[in-house]
Amino acid sequence: MPQLDVATFVPQIAWLLITFVSLFFIIWKGVVPKVGGALETRQHKIEDNLDKAAKFKADAEAAIAAYDKTLADARVEAQSIVAQVKSELDLAAAERQQELDAKVVARISEAEDRISKAKVDALTNIQAVTVELAGNAVEKLIGEAADGATLASAVDAAAKARN
Repeated sequence: MPQLDVATFVPQIAWLLITFVSLFFIIWKGVVPKVGGALETRQHKIEDNLDKAAKFKADAEAAIAAYDKTLADARVEAQSIVAQVKSELDLAAAERQQELDAKVVARISEAEDRISKAKVDALTNIQAVTVELAGNAVEKLIGEAADGATLASAVDAAAKARN
């Protein structure tokens, strides 16, 4: 085998060095810059993506904060509207209650007037019936008709004595 011949070691080492140095320069000048450029491009892209992600995160947080603020404002406004409507309904209910109270008072007053009138009418009718009955009783007892004015005064006196 020629590789193991000691006489050919020096030229083999020379060619090995020439090949190694030439391959080293080819890789150093050709391949390493391309790989380094690809790595730099990749690193810039990763950094850009991280920057975009941070920006999107900040935008999302701002949107969430705006949403929360809008939601809180809407809740406050809704509570205000509910309170306003409640106060309006309470006021309307109070007005309606006052109207009903006034109607009830008027009806009670009318009823009291009717009762008072009916009581006066009843007392008048009772007195007239009592006078008539007394007249009939006197006529049956003594056989003569009694004077109406005398009977009416006797009935009045008996009513006054009873009260």
